[in-house]
Amino acid sequence: MGFGLIITAGDNGAPLSKDAMKWIVEARVEMELSKPTRFALRFEDDECDGAPAMAETDELGENVKVGLFAKLASGELECLVYGPVTEVKSATKLGGAGSWVEFHGSDRRIEMSRVGVNHTYTGRASAAAEGILSAFGFTPKVQQTLIVHDKRDLPLGQNTNDLAFLEEVARKNNMDLWISYAASRASAEAPVTVTETAHFETSPHREQSGGSTAA
Repeated sequence: MGFGLIITAGDNGAPLSKDAMKWIVEARVEMELSKPTRFALRFEDDECDGAPAMAETDELGENVKVGLFAKLASGELECLVYGPVTEVKSATKLGGAGSWVEFHGSDRRIEMSRVGVNHTYTGRASAAAEGILSAFGFTPKVQQTLIVHDKRDLPLGQNTNDLAFLEEVARKNNMDLWISYAASRASAEAPVTVTETAHFETSPHREQSGGSTAA
């Protein structure tokens, strides 16, 4: 593909249609250490059959999951980001020409920030992290934390959203939280399958005194 990226839209990983790809002018991926990866797709827009080609598209919109992939020389796919559209921006010009629309989003860590939780955990914080990450559909890779919590003498309380809780617990245990991906497809036109591994561990990996790599 001349644009240099493979873009998918929807839960089934279907490639963005050729009708949509002909309007794209820019794709941005912003990565910061220990923060969700963000993306933006910018499209030119114009009226087609009396309606905007992209501003009213069924393929992209709020909460639609988007994947951005680079094709390596080996033929394998490298996933740059996978997650939902969180914001749509647009500008419309009279007659259509010169209009544009942007779809902004983030990796799926953003889904863990949407609901506040009040809960007290017992046992290790790493076990709590593994349970939360699994509940959101990630494959967890969790390094064991050292402290064993109990409700009476050493409670581990959560009174915020899951993302903020995991980031705080990771920081207190000298760990990081990030997502890595494995992507594959059967053919150039086939849907892309993405496996998301959520890491809750030291980076670079190092053994902690008294700890192990199991949650």
